[in-house]
Amino acid sequence: MYVRKVSQEVDSEVPYHYSSWKKVDAKYKKAILATIAHYFDIKSFQNTEHWDAIKESIQVECASRFKDRKSGMKKHFDRHGGYKDVEEAKRHPPESMDPEAWCKLIDGLFTTPEYMNRSEKNKANRAKQLYGSYHGSQSLANRRHKEVTTSTKAANGS
Repeated sequence: MYVRKVSQEVDSEVPYHYSSWKKVDAKYKKAILATIAHYFDIKSFQNTEHWDAIKESIQVECASRFKDRKSGMKKHFDRHGGYKDVEEAKRHPPESMDPEAWCKLIDGLFTTPEYMNRSEKNKANRAKQLYGSYHGSQSLANRRHKEVTTSTKAANGS
């Protein structure tokens, strides 16, 4: 329920023309924190040593949801014209998005030179990868550590 609520709040409260969660205006972040505090019992931790970690974990989850939603919108943009036909893409907003907000996202983020440049570099870097990742969100180092630990235990008969 927590992740759904965070996702819902990020989607309904935060405009998507920000290039990253770090650049999102603090007023949106505060509003989301207040809503999360309303639905989940985090107020009891406010004056404890856990409070900073709780706030940080909420921000990490918000950043992840924000990035995922923007990624989905960028894919939608690409499917409906993308950089080759921006006007066509503008005529096809996602079902859940207001057409005016969609155009603002395209003009304010997707078609900015900085975003386009970064997008092309990321695309080129992904094309260089010979093998896809098979370990999900785990780092390669963590995955390798677990493999070595498991094989060592098996060899020792543990």
